[in-house]
Amino acid sequence: MNKGQLCSGPDHGDCVCGKCSCRPDYTGPACPCLKDQKPCISPENGKICGGNGKCVCGECVCDVEDDRHYSGKYCDKCPTCPGKCEDFKLCVLCEVHKRGPKYNPDTPDRECGDCALYPEVVEGKIEANETLNEHLCSFYDEEDCLYVYVYSYNESQHLHIRAQKEHECPRKVFILGIVLGVIAAIVLVGLALLMLWKMVTTIHDRREFARFEKERMMAKWDTGENPIYKQATSTFKNPTYAGK
Repeated sequence: MNKGQLCSGPDHGDCVCGKCSCRPDYTGPACPCLKDQKPCISPENGKICGGNGKCVCGECVCDVEDDRHYSGKYCDKCPTCPGKCEDFKLCVLCEVHKRGPKYNPDTPDRECGDCALYPEVVEGKIEANETLNEHLCSFYDEEDCLYVYVYSYNESQHLHIRAQKEHECPRKVFILGIVLGVIAAIVLVGLALLMLWKMVTTIHDRREFARFEKERMMAKWDTGENPIYKQATSTFKNPTYAGK
């Protein structure tokens, strides 16, 4: 039973001796599926499920291999597979951004050589439109700048590309400025520590000198009470001297 009906309903088939006998246009154990595989034909290459899956009841069941995982309506998306993104990127780089190995400004009529993608340039950030079966592509150039674009095929297998106008490049780092800044910071920290040490030692010396002056002013020297005091002059008698 399918949706509460035997053999998916009288339009799909009849139940004969406990088994469904399907109408010519339907198939399956309960006759749920149309035999027509047109809904599974990929507009990109004209193959059923893009050649990467099977059509089951008008929908693609994609293949899954060790290094290839297909997905999407027509099994035409494979993040782990080299696809059209690699084929289109140099022409997109040239036609949209006027850069890359294909760009030759010396030939104005043929700046990009044999490239003829004619991509649509889009302002702002670009995203893939799943309803149009668009594929999102991104790549980096030799300067680590990021470029983004999407491509799709219409029913007549005509290629259409939308490319993001702005590319994102990493900020350039001024190495010399960083080195000079670090050196200047080290010198300033050293000077600050030196000034702090000088200030502490100056305060300590002033306190010690003030204490010395205070003790010197308070000291009282009394010759009568000092047992180790001696006169500055000494008198000796010469026994051989007769007062002459």
